[in-house]
Amino acid sequence: MDAKDSVNGTSANGGEEAKDGSKKDIYTYESNWLLYGMSFSVRQDKPYRLALGSFIEDHNNKVEIIQLDENKGQFENVVTFDHNYP
Repeated sequence: MDAKDSVNGTSANGGEEAKDGSKKDIYTYESNWLLYGMSFSVRQDKPYRLALGSFIEDHNNKVEIIQLDENKGQFENVVTFDHNYP
């Protein structure tokens, strides 16, 4: 799966509630590069924060921290930084 397959930066349900009143738990996010790795935050106060590592065939890769904005119903970029490989 490439970055374009995990697209859009918005929730699949547009932030709306389901017919039974519950919220859907499927969200998508589009990164600017192919992803090599992903990890969820272990902090109790940040349950929907993820680190995404790029797969760029170069010595300079990226790490992107994203977090779910529950009011907007979408993931947003918190910070991006360079990570040298190897």
